[in-house]
Amino acid sequence: MVLEDKAFQKATLQAFINRGDADRDVSVYPLAQAFPIEQVESIENVYNIIETQLNVAASITGFNSGSPIRNKGQGKQAMAKLTKIQDAYFLDENDLIRFNNPRSQDELTQIVNQTLINTNNLSEGVEKTKEFLRAQMAYTGKFEYNDPRTETHISFELDRPKENDLVSTTEWGTEDATPITDLLLAIEQYQKTNGNTKPEVINMNSKTLAKFKRSGQIKTELYGDSRSPRLVRDSDFNQLLNEFGVPAIQVDDSETAIEQLDGTNKVYKHLPDGRVVLRAAVLGKTLSGPSVENNYGKGKFVEAVISQDPHTEKTIVGEVALPVTQNINGTVFLDVVSGEDTPTVNPAETPEQ
Repeated sequence: MVLEDKAFQKATLQAFINRGDADRDVSVYPLAQAFPIEQVESIENVYNIIETQLNVAASITGFNSGSPIRNKGQGKQAMAKLTKIQDAYFLDENDLIRFNNPRSQDELTQIVNQTLINTNNLSEGVEKTKEFLRAQMAYTGKFEYNDPRTETHISFELDRPKENDLVSTTEWGTEDATPITDLLLAIEQYQKTNGNTKPEVINMNSKTLAKFKRSGQIKTELYGDSRSPRLVRDSDFNQLLNEFGVPAIQVDDSETAIEQLDGTNKVYKHLPDGRVVLRAAVLGKTLSGPSVENNYGKGKFVEAVISQDPHTEKTIVGEVALPVTQNINGTVFLDVVSGEDTPTVNPAETPEQ
């Protein structure tokens, strides 16, 4: 049997996926830093939601005077029940027959290596699911997950400030578009709900960024003509944004494929076309709890399972985890393209002249 090979002993497999996680390119999951991992002792966890308010100046007191007492900033607690995120890789009958009757040592090694590769793919699948859930909250203000295979449906809206949902004055990518003005207004709105602090990151996908660069205001600022046919160089574009105090732009073109009942994959964009997200660097955390499969330890688990009647062999990789948003005020959504896959909401105000 394939999974009785020493390469698939539990400790060996666990070390294998742990090493894979350590070597993984973190840039593949741009929201991992916005929701850092925090290990918890229970699958049910109370976490604090932060609602930022204006930081007021400290009081000046005389000598020998007691310090004034200030109320704590706004906040509330919420309960999160962690979810088991897992998937399995079944070895097919051909692999089992070839392993037990190999034509060569190379063929035997190939089956073992392929099983390890697919086990690592399962581990990546867990990471992709966590990133997809983070993106739902960070980029759409909701938590929505549908898996027809397991009949899992989770859906709820985050209690974000409605005034943090904006739409551009003019569609980006046109001669009349004013994306810098729109962003400066969005930054002002962010400051209103975040104690006057500015957003640290701006997220958009490549399609939206291309429209940003083609907008008339960019051409006017760089070349003095909103209709200029000249291509906008990245160096000029970045310098222009820096001069206006616009935070760094982080492009996120991530997608997640979720398998359907018929075996096909439905692909979901993490960041919809036409949506710009201004946000805090840290929005929450990804809670990771204990699991039975991991001998009640925390973090990712892996198992090799051999069953009879009928004979099947599979590896399972999973984690008891859940991303949670703590900084509820920490995002502003700016929709900049009409007719895209995201509805627009409150219109941005016209800037003062």
